[in-house]
Amino acid sequence: MTPTTTCTKMMSRAVFMALILAASACDSGTGTDLGGPDAGTEGSLAGQLAGEWTLTDIACGGAVVDLFDGAGILLEFVGSDLTLELVKPNCTISLTLDVAYDDAAGAIAATPQGPIECRIGTVPAACDPICGQSSSVLATFSGTTEIAGMTLTITTADSAAFPTFLCVDGGYGAPAVQTFVRGGMMLEEPFDPADIDPTVCDGLDPFGVGRTVYYVAQNQPGADNDACDGRAPTDQGGGRCPFQDFASARVRKTLFMTDVGDFGVRSITVAVRQGTYTIEPMDILPPEPRNPLWIDSAATSKAEAVVFMAYGGEPVVLDGTCPAQLATCDAPEDPGRIWNLLALRGSWIRVEGFTFDNVHKWNITIDSSNTCVLDNTFIGSYGSDSDSMKSFNDSGPNVIVRGNDFHTGFEQAIDATSARGWLIEDNDIHDAPDRGIGFKFNATGNIVRGNRFRNLPGFAISLGGGSSPHLYAYEAQNLIAELNHASNVAALAEVYSCKGCTVRDNDVDGAIVVLHDATVDRTTDGTGRIEQLTFEALQALDAGYRWSSDGGRSFPFRGKGVRVPKLEDVFRRLPAARMVVEMKQLGADFAAGLCALVRRAAMSQKVLVASVDHGTLGAFRDACPEVATSMSAREARFFIGVWSSYPTAALALQIPLRVRERTIAGPDLLEAARRRNLKVHVWTINNEERMRQLIGMGVDGIITDRPDRLRALRDGPRER
Repeated sequence: MTPTTTCTKMMSRAVFMALILAASACDSGTGTDLGGPDAGTEGSLAGQLAGEWTLTDIACGGAVVDLFDGAGILLEFVGSDLTLELVKPNCTISLTLDVAYDDAAGAIAATPQGPIECRIGTVPAACDPICGQSSSVLATFSGTTEIAGMTLTITTADSAAFPTFLCVDGGYGAPAVQTFVRGGMMLEEPFDPADIDPTVCDGLDPFGVGRTVYYVAQNQPGADNDACDGRAPTDQGGGRCPFQDFASARVRKTLFMTDVGDFGVRSITVAVRQGTYTIEPMDILPPEPRNPLWIDSAATSKAEAVVFMAYGGEPVVLDGTCPAQLATCDAPEDPGRIWNLLALRGSWIRVEGFTFDNVHKWNITIDSSNTCVLDNTFIGSYGSDSDSMKSFNDSGPNVIVRGNDFHTGFEQAIDATSARGWLIEDNDIHDAPDRGIGFKFNATGNIVRGNRFRNLPGFAISLGGGSSPHLYAYEAQNLIAELNHASNVAALAEVYSCKGCTVRDNDVDGAIVVLHDATVDRTTDGTGRIEQLTFEALQALDAGYRWSSDGGRSFPFRGKGVRVPKLEDVFRRLPAARMVVEMKQLGADFAAGLCALVRRAAMSQKVLVASVDHGTLGAFRDACPEVATSMSAREARFFIGVWSSYPTAALALQIPLRVRERTIAGPDLLEAARRRNLKVHVWTINNEERMRQLIGMGVDGIITDRPDRLRALRDGPRER
């Protein structure tokens, strides 16, 4: 009899954060070499097409299709080679084709040189049908071309020809007209995060020689917006005294405008003394719209920087409460709060030491470079679609956001849309109803480092997680998230449509626990999803509360102190046991945490790690290559379909006995697995006769809820 392994089903679930990588890949295909001319002369079709083209518009049989509902397309012609790249939010498909040019007809035809190449970000990925295309759709590309300056139009008779598979609204077989513009899909030059200058905030004396210093002091006797020149922190007589607040157009013009009335100041420090200052929108330059508190710096060096700071560490609150009837204070869902409190433009600006509160949309907007936002407290903002800090118009480089506290109210603490060269470090982001930091719409070259995230129901960091229509191949590129700490958040990081992005050396609080279900409702006296409960809350539950062997007539383990165990405690209690550990929570961070735990417990040679999710299992294999794994659901499907050829790093195939009345675990599959040196485990078998049949068939393992029955069959009658 072939020895069998008794495998008790052990599914791990955790109060542990996940890195979610939207990952998929695509089919492969081959084609015939059509040949084609060498690099064409300037007047030839090949010469005119040479370079990169971005698909900007497509009409399918008269129906215009939204290009950015899931994909973008880039063509690059180099002589007789055409590289075609389809960029979807979760994968990139590249195909190199041989092009035949017909100068007389203005037409091109192309077929693939080799198989399709797929990647997730910059990482090569195995190709499968998840991307939604089949190899037949990708097989050919042909059409009549018309070039007018920077615009290329390709008309195809059949919209099933790639890349006009987008023409689903027009129906396959309908003619399609595609319009391209010259240039790559990433229109902005990428920024290298190594070029960020972290010293832009160092070495400036806000009160140094050559600087003009103004004071605003609400609670100082003698402070006045009309009678004072603002040049002293206290009333020194003769009009040398601080301004009272920011409610005066004269004050705002003096602080943030030049002598000739234009925005754009330099070498100025505005020091604000303790108090709560209401910031209302004002008509500073009619007929321009009402302005928030607006700093427009014309500085060209650190010495000329504009500094806006709390004086001497005194507590200063900038409050956005304003009359609800004023424009930009009249949001229907949130009347009486200013839309935007502080706006930064220009270069070389420093904002330090304030508390921001009572803002509808944005506490601070940044459309500037060489900017330091240091040691502030940002409360809110409070609108349903609000960001406490917002990037505008390719802000940066060298925007340093350091030492701040973000909490309460916001949808997102920092929306770094199109940000370039930002360093976001050593901030606390916590206790808010949604997310932490997000990068999208061509954000590039940014670093998120050493921040602390806690109590957020959304992602701590989103790298490329946007959906706004644009011409870029990726939502973001060249981003780094490192050395951050998270606790009680939905996930540490989301990596989605992000090119060249790195998540490394982050850590999360949480305990990997052992439980079958995603919730505690069925097995304990509590309710709720495990990832939404702290470990302390789990320990307060009675894990034996609902167990019954007689259909609910008795509950022998109620009140017996049975608790949901940590996996590390299971390892500690059963150090010699061999066990299957199934990862029920998904993501690379969870996989890395499990790997660390397995190594720490010296269980690397005693566990078989499983997951239905291919990406999570792949991340575990990368982190712990020495630990045995079973096939993911995707690998199992392909192995069953093409037994003799499917490549896998797994050492075991774990499958049900039947799927939809079809027997899966049969002699043919067992033979195919043996040829590949794969162990076959069948689940979940509780019937003693079925156990006996599988043992006789030669399966290597049986996963069961009744190990007592299986052990008795394996060991036979015990001697007395």
